[in-house]
Amino acid sequence: MQTRKEPIFPKRVILAPTDPIYAAIRRAGGCTDRDGRIDLFRYALLPACEEKTAVAGPALGAPAAALLMERLIPEGVEEILLFSVCGSLDPALRIGNLFLPTGGIREEGTSLLYREGPVPPPSPRLTEKIRSACRAQGQTLKEGVIWTTDAPGRETPEKVAQYQERGALTVDMEFTAVATVADYHGIGFAALMVISDERRPEEPRIGFHTKRFREGLKNGALLAVEVISC
Repeated sequence: MQTRKEPIFPKRVILAPTDPIYAAIRRAGGCTDRDGRIDLFRYALLPACEEKTAVAGPALGAPAAALLMERLIPEGVEEILLFSVCGSLDPALRIGNLFLPTGGIREEGTSLLYREGPVPPPSPRLTEKIRSACRAQGQTLKEGVIWTTDAPGRETPEKVAQYQERGALTVDMEFTAVATVADYHGIGFAALMVISDERRPEEPRIGFHTKRFREGLKNGALLAVEVISC
């Protein structure tokens, strides 16, 4: 009887929460081959990184991201870069801008099953690599705290104001869970985000179909591949 062949992963992986993000990394990484499968998820080795890095996903939301990580880490993955999108809570952060989360405020339940207390910060080494790559390319990069929620539909004006007062500049669905799972397993982690929408109480703006967002996603994907491959 033939046994199922397990995929062999490189040590570094870009985690992509959605299909468009996954596709952007595939393009940036020069992928032409068909995707592999690892349980519920897809993956592809990136030729631009001499196949020493893979993209894996889609894994939308904290539970799915943690589930994917639990599958990747036993395969020998030692470093994960979360490349994703987030909503802006800061008027200075506009659709298409790049954002570097340096800390997180959790409003999701997955991470609490691994560790309570403060959300672990991302890896200083990998975070500095993102900063350096942005400087080298002349890209503007804003840093700060991100709020992670399980329910985007419950991002009420009152709640947005509450998290702004706590210092959050953006909001997403994965960061605090991925940071906590990575810390629990002792692997490197950082994140790079593209602003996809602006949470203005008077006039929310959704940018997924705009040229500015598409350009930001393309530039961010190229940057993510460069950061994780060196």
